[in-house]
Amino acid sequence: NTYTLPSLTSIEGVSSNGYYGYSTNTGTFTTHFSADGITWNTVHSGTLLPMFSKTQNKLYTIHNNTLKSSTNGGASYTSVNTTYTVAGNILTPNDDTLFIVSNVLHYSFDGGANWNTYSLPTLSYAQAVAKNGKELMIIDAMGSPKNVYYSNNSGLSWTTYTTIPSTYSTEKLKASLTHFILYPNFKSANGATWEDFLPMAPA
Repeated sequence: NTYTLPSLTSIEGVSSNGYYGYSTNTGTFTTHFSADGITWNTVHSGTLLPMFSKTQNKLYTIHNNTLKSSTNGGASYTSVNTTYTVAGNILTPNDDTLFIVSNVLHYSFDGGANWNTYSLPTLSYAQAVAKNGKELMIIDAMGSPKNVYYSNNSGLSWTTYTTIPSTYSTEKLKASLTHFILYPNFKSANGATWEDFLPMAPA
């Protein structure tokens, strides 16, 4: 079947309750939720691009510099800590471990109730991901070769590698439970070496 959707800029993901995304209109960003993909409800609006990150049981977003969480898949949100303002990319390897990457690394190990910060190894990062609750990886936005920064202690210290596959100019970095993945076909445990797990078939 084909349905006419509202003017959504992006459908960001799917939860056990439905779908969540946002629309853009002249500097205003509006978050939407749909239980069935057909009817969409407005959740909230703000002046900053919304970021989302989903764990097994929660969905987090940043709304007007305030971190909010949802336990119903994005149908509604509750402010986590209204006294701590944040902006940036949210990384949530589990329900209680939160990293927000901006000009510093914000981190919380109690679901956002309390926060601290670490310095980042670079401010010219392009992408950042987390796995296993404490392992982080950042890719430089610039450089030839590009640097990969890896931390196995939640960002307290970092190791720099220059071994990112050179065939990529617009890498897409993700994380599984066991590996960092450069889509579509490279994986690495920590960025020191990369394995091509989908090599080209012989002619």
